[in-house]
Amino acid sequence: MTSLNLVAWDVTNTRFTLTGKDASLVGTGSGSNRSGEVALAQGSQSQSVTFSTPMSTSNYTINVDFYNNTDMSVLYQDMSVISRTVNGFTATWNVPLDTGNYFLDYTASTYGYALLSGSTTIPLGATSVIVIITPAFTDTNYIVTLSLSNGVDTTLVYQPLVITNKTTSSFTVNWNAPMATANYLLEYHVNIT
Repeated sequence: MTSLNLVAWDVTNTRFTLTGKDASLVGTGSGSNRSGEVALAQGSQSQSVTFSTPMSTSNYTINVDFYNNTDMSVLYQDMSVISRTVNGFTATWNVPLDTGNYFLDYTASTYGYALLSGSTTIPLGATSVIVIITPAFTDTNYIVTLSLSNGVDTTLVYQPLVITNKTTSSFTVNWNAPMATANYLLEYHVNIT
């Protein structure tokens, strides 16, 4: 079982550390943090996102992911951010979307801003993982952004991650090829919209 904790990026040790900060201040969409979900058109290969209010600086990190809980078979693609300003960013991917059931979920945070986040170990051979949210949220109006990390293996596998289910108490993440080692962690950020 995985639970969510408030953490901040420790630049000196290049890792996340617990902050002890008040969870009620997370995900407000103001100050140093923006998050949201944008519907994507069938056939699209890019999406521009404009923040409701500008960030204080263009020196921020962005996590972007696809979300699709409708299609039985989903596309597995990595996204890249090709432009970033205080007003927003543009994300691209290389294959046109096969349906209009995809959403772009994003989190943008200035460096050092604490988020509700955590990590879970991915078992050898796994193609999905379920992350349990404790305590459960009151609805599914939350945004999840993901990344893989592996500080052990010298040759890494790059897997596109897709969120295939969100409930008030968990979310499911899938990828297209079994993990070759048990040295991978799924790292995630969750923001309340």
